[in-house]
Amino acid sequence: MGAIISAIKSFDGTEEAKQEMEVQLDNMSALANAKADYFELALRDDLANAGAGNSKDIPVSFIIDFMRQTHAYGSSSADAIVSTVTDAIGSFVKGGNENIMAGVGALLTKGIQTLFASKEGGENETRVVSVFAEGRALVRLDMFAWKRYTNIKSISESAEQISAFVMCKSTIDASVLDYNTFIQIYQNALYETATGFTSDEIATQLDEIDKIYKTFKERQQKQSTMRSSSQKIIAPTKLEIEKSLNLIKANEKLLGGNK
Repeated sequence: MGAIISAIKSFDGTEEAKQEMEVQLDNMSALANAKADYFELALRDDLANAGAGNSKDIPVSFIIDFMRQTHAYGSSSADAIVSTVTDAIGSFVKGGNENIMAGVGALLTKGIQTLFASKEGGENETRVVSVFAEGRALVRLDMFAWKRYTNIKSISESAEQISAFVMCKSTIDASVLDYNTFIQIYQNALYETATGFTSDEIATQLDEIDKIYKTFKERQQKQSTMRSSSQKIIAPTKLEIEKSLNLIKANEKLLGGNK
C-alpha cells in the first residue's frame, strides 16, 4: 500500500481535508485487506475440499509457496502494478521445462493483464488454477486477483484504484491421480524432446511414463498412510467465511460504494 502513504505525504490542502483523505485511504486499505483475507479463506476451502465429494479438482499434499499483495494506485500506475504482480508470478513458476513454465506464466500474466485492461470504473475479479509438471514434481498453482475503481475526488490522482492478490503453489497428491490424468499433466515435460523419435524410441518413452506413474503412486500411497490428520489442510468454517464477507461489505459501505 505504498501509494497510500505517498498520497498522504504529497497532499497539499487544509488539515481538515488531509484528515478526511487519511480516513478514506484507510478505508481503501481496509477493503483491500479484507478482500485478501477472504481470498485466503477461499483458497483454503478449495484446497481442503479438492477431490472430495463431487469435486473433480486435483487435490494437493502441501502448500509450498504463498504470496499476498494489496495495492492502491492511480490509473497511470496500473502498468507498474501489472509488472510487480507478473514479476511475482515469475518467481512462482520456475525450475521446470522452459516452454511449460513460459506457458503457465503466460496464462497467469494474461489473467492479470485482462483484470487491469479497463482503466475506468467498475470492479473486476479473476481466478486461475493451473496444474503442471515442474521438473519431476507435479504442482498446482492457484491465483485470486481483484481490482476496484473508486472515484474519491480528493485522492483520485494518487490512489483511484485498489487491488488484492493471493497466489499459492502446492504439491499435488499424485496417489489419487488416474493414469490418464497423470499422462495429461506429465506428457509435455516428457515429450518436449520427442520430435524425430523412432517408433522404438517413442515406445521407450511410453515405458518410462509407466515407470514414473507406478513410482509416483507407490511413494504417494506410502506417504499418505504416514501423514497425520494434523498435516492436512483444514477448510475454513462457514462462520469464518460469513464473517469475512460481512467485513468486506462493511468496508465497502465505509468507502462509500463508489464502484
